[in-house]
Formats: sequence, structure tokens, C-alpha cells
Amino acid sequence: MAVEGWFDNVTDVVKDIGRDLKEQLAYKKALADAKASAETIAVDPDVGDAVIKQLTEVHDIMSEIAMKARFLGEQVPLGGGYAEIVGKFMAQFGSGGEQSVDAAMKKGQQDITQLIEDVRQAMVNYQQTDASNADAFK
Repeated sequence: MAVEGWFDNVTDVVKDIGRDLKEQLAYKKALADAKASAETIAVDPDVGDAVIKQLTEVHDIMSEIAMKARFLGEQVPLGGGYAEIVGKFMAQFGSGGEQSVDAAMKKGQQDITQLIEDVRQAMVNYQQTDASNADAFK
């Protein structure tokens, strides 16, 4: 009974990670598209602050997913045969290298950190453009 309860918990965690990962990948694609034009765009500071707030929330969600994945990375001795295969798979899936959920979340967090910097730069671009335009009317 205890093993079944543990396995159900692991199954729930895997489902949560899969759902969260799918959502994060959609965010990541949208953010990557935005990054491509970040060097040339200017963003109003109020809008930029709102975007940074949203990016920070995504970053925090990715931290939670990485933490759940590290839990899966703990290989539990489930016995031999099929249980051993499942245990190894879960450990590999959670934090077993470049293809693991943990690694994907860390990379995503780095990307989001860079995007936050890009938004900040776009805010500076806006302020510089605004100041330049104001000087033109003097």
C-alpha cells in the first residue's frame, strides 16, 4: 500500500511537471520572439515594468518546476525488474543531464533573465527617444 501511494504521488508530480513544462515552453517561444526585436524597440516604462513583473512570475514558476524535477531525480530503491526501470527513468527525467526537466528549467530561467535585461534596455531606448524628441521641440 505504501509503495502504491508513493507511486501515485510520483505520477501526480510527473503530470504536474508535464503540464507546467508545456505551458513554460509556450511562454518561452513567445519570449524568444520578443527577444528578437528587443534591441530595436522602445518600451514605455509602465509597460516594461508590467512585462518584467510577468517574466519574473514565469521565472519563479520555472524554479518551482525545477524543484519538483529534482525530487524526481532522487532514485528510490523500488526493487528489481519493472520497478527498477521506472525508478531509473524518473531519476533521469527529473535531473539526469542535459535532456532533463531540471536542465530545461535552468536554461529557461537564464533565457528569462536575459529577456528581463532586454526589456530594461528597451525601456532605456524609450526614455532616450523621448528625451531626444523633447529636445527637438525646444
